[in-house]
Amino acid sequence: MNPTALQPPPPQVPVVPQVVDPIRLNKPLHGAEEFRATADDDAKQAEFWIENTIRVFDEMSLTPDECIKCAVSLLRDTTYNWWKTLISVVPRERIT
Repeated sequence: MNPTALQPPPPQVPVVPQVVDPIRLNKPLHGAEEFRATADDDAKQAEFWIENTIRVFDEMSLTPDECIKCAVSLLRDTTYNWWKTLISVVPRERIT
C-alpha cells in the first residue's frame, strides 16, 4: 500500500489579497498623468500639469510627503533629471 495515499491533504491557507500602495505603482494615479518637458516647452504646459496633479492628489487625500512621492513618480526624462539635480543640492526640509 502507498503511504502517501493514506495521508489527508494539506490544509488550505486562505489567500489574503495584498493592498497595493498606489504610490509604488508605475502607472498614472486616478487620472494624474506623466510629465515630460524640456526647457523649450511652454510654461503653461507645466502649470496645467501641476494644477491637474494637485486636484488628483486632493481627491486622494494624500499627505504632503505622499504628494511629493507621487509627483516624482510621474516625472519622466528631463523633468526627472531636473528633480534628481534639485534634491542633490537643496536640503530635504526645503522641498515642499
